[in-house]
Amino acid sequence: MSSPNIFDMVKFILIIFLQMPSAIIYSPTELNPADLVQCVGQPFNEQKAFPVQVFREPLQSELDKYEYSLMILSKAAEKPEQFTLFGIPLDELYIALDSAQTILAVFVGLNNDNLVKKMEEAIGNEYMAMAFNSGDEEPVPSNYYWDYKDKCVSLKLRAHQKLFVTKLVPDNGFITFYNCEPSSYLDMPGPYAKRDELPVLSPALEKEKNRFLQLAYSFYPKGISDENELYGMTPQFKNLRETLQKRDYLDEQWRQLLAILQERFDCLDIGYTDPIMRGYRIAIILKTPKRHYIVVNVSKLLPHYCFYTRSAREDLRVWQHGYFTFNDFIPSDQEVVNWVTEQIQLHFQGYTEFPPALPLVPIEDVDFEERGFLLSEKQYRPYAEPMTLFNAFFSSNMFY
Repeated sequence: MSSPNIFDMVKFILIIFLQMPSAIIYSPTELNPADLVQCVGQPFNEQKAFPVQVFREPLQSELDKYEYSLMILSKAAEKPEQFTLFGIPLDELYIALDSAQTILAVFVGLNNDNLVKKMEEAIGNEYMAMAFNSGDEEPVPSNYYWDYKDKCVSLKLRAHQKLFVTKLVPDNGFITFYNCEPSSYLDMPGPYAKRDELPVLSPALEKEKNRFLQLAYSFYPKGISDENELYGMTPQFKNLRETLQKRDYLDEQWRQLLAILQERFDCLDIGYTDPIMRGYRIAIILKTPKRHYIVVNVSKLLPHYCFYTRSAREDLRVWQHGYFTFNDFIPSDQEVVNWVTEQIQLHFQGYTEFPPALPLVPIEDVDFEERGFLLSEKQYRPYAEPMTLFNAFFSSNMFY
């Protein structure tokens, strides 16, 4: 009997290899939650959490863009499925870095059932931060936090986002490993308290505040969520849509103004588009004293505009509305604001500045585009923030 030749042997081995179960051929690397927590605050080139260092910057991603906009958001792996966490294959894996290549946060996207249970088994007992009432059912939590090794770990379940959700899915969310003071989300001390502090208003501003609140309630009904099928039938919502439609002619003025701004400045079209656009916005990128942004906002509902920029305070690690300033700009920024103001007033006749002390004034008992909450649901959402005058007249979101 003749012996098999080398070609037949190779063919036989290849056939056996192709018939092997994929689990045997491919074995993903399990990420250790402790390593992910410990790498936060460390230089990227010294971290040990990612065996494969496929690294790219900057990545223009929508992932937590509003919170980490001043950081470098980069992919930690070209093929996230090569990793698992809690035994679950990863959908996405990102890291946020500062300019010194220090890891500020790690984002892990998972899509699987029982995420909360699996994280509790791996990390410890959780703190539920947010829930909302979905009809007649029990309120379903959407945010969880863990205090782990003196750092914070959070899980935000995507399935419980309020926009266009018709059916609640058990899990599917982003886990974030980041560096903060654990008590900041338990007792709400320190910087968190700042966001609720509004300046003492003069009698004239107090009168203006009440006027704007009354106007806001003419567009946004009290006591009913925009998730309710009856919301679109309210006179307030009808007034909002009709008012915006009547002012569609402002679109051309904005395009003209935008062309002028883009000719003079480096501008960035920011963030998420509001489903119902209440105003126009653009971010002007400034590079001194360090890279930052001034966001220009022009309302379609009111003859007003406003500017804001992120607070220069370095001790504020976590993004909140209260960490933005609408006035008291540094001199170089104020020069930009003054020039843009002149251009706005040339293109938008009769427009004046929205009082800088009023954008963050809360509007109670309103729930619109995931902003605010109904007073009847306060018990289910103890840390939910009310809608603001800025949300009412300019946009549901703030950036940079």
